[in-house]
Amino acid sequence: MHTPADVAADRPLTLAEARLLRRIQRGEDVRRKLSRTGRELTLPALHRRGLVEDHGDGPVLAAHVATSLETA
Repeated sequence: MHTPADVAADRPLTLAEARLLRRIQRGEDVRRKLSRTGRELTLPALHRRGLVEDHGDGPVLAAHVATSLETA
């Protein structure tokens, strides 16, 4: 049986998710510039997928994502 997290991980990123992930990768402070949709839908979707982490100082790429991008 598939859980919602499994299903989310299997689907490709939406354009909004990919753009936000790229902005985070570049080191932009996205907290101040996010739209309401970005705050309420896009960023939580990336967090659920395990692609970003937020420890209180803004979203950053998860360690395994950053490592995979450096080796690519």
